[in-house]
Amino acid sequence: MTKVLFAVAFCTLLSTLGQAVTWQRITFPDGTNNGPVAMNDIGDLLSSTCYVRSHINGTFEQVTNQYPDVLTCTGINNAGTVVGTEVSPDGTSYSYGIEFPNYGNGTAQLIIYPNTVHTYVNGINNFGTIVGSYNHLDGNGNPTSSGFIYREPLPYRPVYQPIYGSDLLAILGLSGINDDGTFIGSGGDYYNPNVMFIANTNGPAVQINTPGAELPGDGDTFVIAGINIHGSIVGSYVQSLVPGPVGVLIENGVTRYLQPPDGGFVQSNAIDKWGNIAGSAQETRDGNYGFVRWVKCTPKVGCK
Repeated sequence: MTKVLFAVAFCTLLSTLGQAVTWQRITFPDGTNNGPVAMNDIGDLLSSTCYVRSHINGTFEQVTNQYPDVLTCTGINNAGTVVGTEVSPDGTSYSYGIEFPNYGNGTAQLIIYPNTVHTYVNGINNFGTIVGSYNHLDGNGNPTSSGFIYREPLPYRPVYQPIYGSDLLAILGLSGINDDGTFIGSGGDYYNPNVMFIANTNGPAVQINTPGAELPGDGDTFVIAGINIHGSIVGSYVQSLVPGPVGVLIENGVTRYLQPPDGGFVQSNAIDKWGNIAGSAQETRDGNYGFVRWVKCTPKVGCK
C-alpha cells in the first residue's frame, strides 16, 4: 500500500513539474523581433518572414518562394503545410494566398477567391482547411471584404453569418480555424468597426468583448489571433491609455492576462492543443523579442 501511495505521489509530482510555465525566447535568423505568428501541435514555429523553427532540433529553415512578390506567412499545421499571402511590389495592385506543402518542399498552390484581385490567407487547420478574406463590392457598389473558407477539392465558401443576430455587423475576415471547424475573425459596421468573434460553420457568430470594457468604441483595440482544438483563444489588446499590447488568454470563458517574467508587453499570436502560446514581447532593456510560453513538455513539444 505504501508503494502504491508513493507511486501515485511521484506521478502527481511529475505531472505538476510537466505543467510548470516556462518562457523561452525565440530569435529568428533574419533578426525578426516580432516573434512567431503561428505554431502547430508538434512544436514547429513560424515567423512572418516564413522561417520555420523545427520542433525536432530547433534549427531554422526558410520556405522557398518561387514567386516574385512580397510574401508574408501566417499559418502552419501538423503536416508542415505553410500558408501566407503574396502582395504585389507596390502593395496595392493585387494579392493572393499561397500554400506550401511539406515545409515548403512541395509544389506551391495558389489560393485565389474566384473573380477577385485581392485574396488574403490567414490560417490553416490539420485537415487542410484554409481561412482568410477577399475584397469585393457590396450590394451598393462600395468596396468591402468578407471571410472565406476553402479546402481542396471543395469550392470556396464565403462566410456571411450575422454577429449576435444583427444583420448590420458583417464578417470582414477570418483569422484562424481549429480542427472542429470553429473559426475566429473580425467584423464590424460604421458604428462598431472592430468586433472580434468566434463561430462555427453553422453560425451565428458570437461577439468577444474587449477585455475590461463591455461597450464598443471605448478606445481600446482587441484582436483575436489564435484558437486551439479546445476552443481556447489568444490575442492582445491595446488600452487607450497604455503604450503597449496586453496578452490575452480566454479558456473556458475565463479571461487571463499574460506578462513575461521580465515584465513589459505581450502580443499573443498562437496557441496549440497543449496550451503552449507563441508570440512577441517587449521590455525596456532588450526591446522586442519572440517567445513561447510553454506549459506542456512532451518528446515532440519540449521546453528547450
